[in-house]
Amino acid sequence: SLFTSWPERVFEVRQKQYVSLTIQVAFDVVAIAAVWIALSENAAPLTAVRIYVAIQIGYHLVYLFAVFQLSGIGLADYLRFIGLVALVVVVAAGLQIPVIWMTMNLWPGFALSFAFVAALALILLVAARKRLISLANFQT
Repeated sequence: SLFTSWPERVFEVRQKQYVSLTIQVAFDVVAIAAVWIALSENAAPLTAVRIYVAIQIGYHLVYLFAVFQLSGIGLADYLRFIGLVALVVVVAAGLQIPVIWMTMNLWPGFALSFAFVAALALILLVAARKRLISLANFQT
């Protein structure tokens, strides 16, 4: 959600709000239908939650793809970004597993993963800011 809240401005600037709305409505309809069907078929509530989360992940991936396309960034940078996010998730999960296994407590693993992700996000934010500033200076 952090990755898709601020790019909403791209749709407004490009006057393509209908693209954002179409993506949102389509995924909302799919999510409601999928959860409804799962629960009506007596699926476990956790299964319904997993279905909903999978649909929301798909929503964010499609939304970001549209943002990247409308902003002219392109497919290659989108795939690099998604790969980086996937790597961060894998490393964060990998940090949790041994800590949870050793302590049998979830909180130290979550805290370690949060610290890793927060530090990496700060580093990437600074790097991206410098790159965006240099791109803006180049275009003016």
